[in-house]
Amino acid sequence: MRWRVEFPKFPAGRNSEEIKEYFKVTDFQGDAGTAAWCGAFATFCMKKSGVPEIENRVKTPDSALAAWWKNWGQPATDPHRIGTVIVLKAGHVGFLVGEAMERSSFLQEIKGDMGAPIMWE
Repeated sequence: MRWRVEFPKFPAGRNSEEIKEYFKVTDFQGDAGTAAWCGAFATFCMKKSGVPEIENRVKTPDSALAAWWKNWGQPATDPHRIGTVIVLKAGHVGFLVGEAMERSSFLQEIKGDMGAPIMWE
């Protein structure tokens, strides 16, 4: 099952103005108009969390890249804890939001930049 949070449509290969806002909190020096943005989305969420301990542990501009998140925080003692940062081998980062009821090994994640708007899957 998939749920989508739709953003305004934008031309293929170009990021929307809202996505560019994610990059602003990262101090990213590349082209925020075309760059992969899942790391910037994770950074934006953490920097806007309202929890100073979390906001201060996210280091920019490195956190704009998904790979930076592999070593962030501590390994989860409960691997299915909602909100856990998940870094996929394919080079994407997102947040755990639940488990699919039909398959206990299938985790639901909210993520950005998978060729579509932000989505839960």
